[in-house]
Amino acid sequence: MAQLGESTIAEATGLDCQGRWVTFGCSGEHVSKAEARHLYDAAQLELASGCRAMVLVDDGRKHDDYCFASRIDVLAE
Repeated sequence: MAQLGESTIAEATGLDCQGRWVTFGCSGEHVSKAEARHLYDAAQLELASGCRAMVLVDDGRKHDDYCFASRIDVLAE
């Protein structure tokens, strides 16, 4: 899981999500475990590099009421 920045609260965008946390589905429920690991790695890259990221959040797929992040694009600055 990863916590989104304060300026990107999913609830404020009309999504039915709990707080700022999103899941990558590492249990293999929504995507393969390998694909979930790639999403997690992208989130770590964003954090370590200090770059911004665009996250595609899907409130139709959830894990324990947390929305699923199906894509992460790290933006070069």
